[in-house]
This record gives sequence, structure tokens and C-alpha cells, in this order.
Amino acid sequence: MPKKKRSIESVPLKITQEWGKLFPGIWKEIDDSREFFAKRFSPWNPICLIPTEATTYVLLKRNSRLDATAGMALQVLYSWRKYKKVYAINQELAELLMKSPEDMTVLSENVMKLPFPAIYIEFDGWLFDNQFIGAFINFDSPFEDVDMQVRSVELQISLVNKELKMKLLPLVIKEGVSIVDSFKRYFDLTTEKDFMSQNRQKELMDDVRVASKIIQIVLYLCAANAEVVENPVQKKIYQKSTDTNKEKDVLREVEKFDVGVRIGKAIKLHKEENVKEKKEVEELSKEYRKGTKKRPHVRRSHFHNFWVGSGDNKHLELRFLLPAYINFTTNDEDEALDVVKHEIVK
Repeated sequence: MPKKKRSIESVPLKITQEWGKLFPGIWKEIDDSREFFAKRFSPWNPICLIPTEATTYVLLKRNSRLDATAGMALQVLYSWRKYKKVYAINQELAELLMKSPEDMTVLSENVMKLPFPAIYIEFDGWLFDNQFIGAFINFDSPFEDVDMQVRSVELQISLVNKELKMKLLPLVIKEGVSIVDSFKRYFDLTTEKDFMSQNRQKELMDDVRVASKIIQIVLYLCAANAEVVENPVQKKIYQKSTDTNKEKDVLREVEKFDVGVRIGKAIKLHKEENVKEKKEVEELSKEYRKGTKKRPHVRRSHFHNFWVGSGDNKHLELRFLLPAYINFTTNDEDEALDVVKHEIVK
């Protein structure tokens, strides 16, 4: 008896299909509203496909009882639907990234370097105690002022739980402002706007903590040296749509990438040897007295901006640096300890 082929599912596609059934013809209506809003209101940042007020406007025309939350969700799904890109993050790499809270000082404009304006990050529930299984990442461009003349740019993190419900957290992007300050601004504005119970404030703080972890994965995808390869299974069925107006929202239109598979294997190997390495670090450190060079230590993984290019092409490039071993030498032979370097190819 022939083996049954394993079915492949795409969570973001399934959510998009469900909303399309709930509101038949909605994607065409939103397409039309883009032109309407572009003519009558101030232009939005091109990294945003359509602002939330436009998708909310389309919904309110259909049913005035719907709230703004539905409009926000549609804006996220409409944006992802135009690209249909999924990034499956390796568990070992994700855990390493999330142990780097100091990277929240990275400037928020670095997230504008995402490979696509809208993506879905898949982590299959092994993060956050199985509370969330993935997250949509896209951009919005809301008005900053009551006169509707000035627009800001927001990175939207939409967490997806097992019931396929979405929880959206916007991160305001301003040049020269760190990610941690952007999160603080979001929290302060939200608590000022709404009278919140202590339970609701705690829930909001928990959401912000989760989003601050997700942002580490986002930054990695923005890094010039990110390890990203096309998923071999999905690659066999993927067919790029030549006309976005004729998309059928089927699995073959979804392109999937695996993130950090090779690095993840190296991190796992490092973990297995970690106990032995820790002992070696402690023993070497004891031999360094005051007045000598800096004692041996491991520099944690982190993000760093580098100037690359020259002349008019000179620009800042974000890169992810793996843990590094500093001043690891033996006293007997004064030879550096062996360090395995893993080259990353984009």
C-alpha cells in the first residue's frame, strides 16, 4: 500500500483564507481603496502597502458595528497576502537571539531593512511556553497629527496563538530612536489612552516582553549576514504568481525559508560542550592577576552596525556577531585555544 503524502499547512495562509471567506471580495475592495486614499490624503511611506485607516474604512462601509481591531487585522493580512513569505526560525538560533536584551539599544530604523515589507515568522509553539506559534511582521503608516498631514512609520508585530487569533503590537520607528525607547513610548501611550486595571497593565507588559523577544528575530533577518535558505519541501511546489490580482490564496503561492539551520547545529554542539568550556574559562581566569591583560571571557552574540562601501555608496550595514572567545591562551605553551569559525553565507 503506497504511503500517504504528508500534508503541508501554512498558518498565515489559513488565517488569510478564513478572513477572505468571512468577508467575500474584501481584497479587491481594499485594492480599490488604496487608490481612493492615495488621491485624497497625504502619502504614506512606501514600505507600508496600505494604512490601517483605509482597511478600517472598507470594513465600516460593510458593517458599522465592527471595531478598529478588525481593520488592523485586515491591514496585516492584506500586506502579507501580497508577498506570502514565511520564515521558519531555527529553535537554537532563536533562543540565542533572545538572550541578548542589550541589542534593544539598536536603532529602530534598522527594522526597515526587512527582506520584504510583510512576512510571517514561524516558530511552531516551542517559544513562549507554547502560547504563540508565530508572528506576522509588517508596516503601517498612521497619521501623527489631528490635521492628518504628517505620518509616522510603525513596525507591526502580530502574535498568533494556537487558536489562530492575532494580537497586534505596533512599534513606532523614528530615526535615531532605539528599539527599547520605542517600546517604552508604545507602553506609555497605551496606558495613558486607556484606563487600565492592574491585570490589563500586567498583560500589556507581558505582550511587550514577548514582542521585544520577537524583535531580535526581526533584526536577525535584517542583518546582512543572516543565514537564510529556501525550504526544500515548499520549494518543490512553490510557483511565483505573475499577477497579484489573480491570486487564489493556495499553498503553491507561499514561499518558505529556513533561517539559521546550520548555525543552529553549531549552537547545539556548543551547548553540549558548554560545561567543559565553562570549567576551562574559570581555570584560565584564575591565572590572570591584576595588572595583566584582560582575562579570558566569552563575548555574547550581538548586533552591530558597520560602515561599508565608499563615496556615495558608503552606508551602515547591520550584522549579527556570534559568540567570540577573547584572550583564550594556555600558560604552558602560550598558544591560542582552537576556535571554530562558522562562515555565514546569505
